[in-house]
Amino acid sequence: MRTAKKLLLATALTVALGGYVSTAHAVDNVDVEATVDTRTAINVVKNEDINFGLLDVTIATQAATIVLNPLTDAITGGTATVVTSGTAQSGRVTITTDGASDIDVTCNATATLVNGDGDSLDVSAVTIEASVGATLPATACTGAGIGVTPTAADVEIGIGGTLALAAGGNEVKAGSFLTVDGNQYNSATGVGVPVNILAVYQ
Repeated sequence: MRTAKKLLLATALTVALGGYVSTAHAVDNVDVEATVDTRTAINVVKNEDINFGLLDVTIATQAATIVLNPLTDAITGGTATVVTSGTAQSGRVTITTDGASDIDVTCNATATLVNGDGDSLDVSAVTIEASVGATLPATACTGAGIGVTPTAADVEIGIGGTLALAAGGNEVKAGSFLTVDGNQYNSATGVGVPVNILAVYQ
């Protein structure tokens, strides 16, 4: 009887082990698929440079604040001795995207205008606003990304700012503004600093 039980147990164990070994694989493989999505690369095109127009200054070192609207090109501010004239123009850029993805627009908060004599004027409170292709109210640039949700492939952005004339500091010599001794104040002159517009997908 004991011999029969041992034989039965050995047979069962052999069958169990045999069944396990039969389902194992010495080699196996699986396919890992690869995909890539594409979208339109961002493109930023400058349409207009910033132009504060002309200021007629009758008293040297006169303090004044001149504000350029980023969309309407309107100039506000000035004093009785710092009079705005000429044609002003806000900066304009077109940002082309895929029209569906959110973007971040980064711009510096200040700019610097320099003339041929090395005199400088500061543009502060640089502001951007969307006119076409997105809803973006006037927003101050800080050097950090400003979130924009496009409603069209082309987003048009206007750029304005504040020209601060400080008595004894950033000064305009009597009788002229953008030309002093025949030299224009320009961010492209000397150590001038322009407004840089950077756009990236979020």
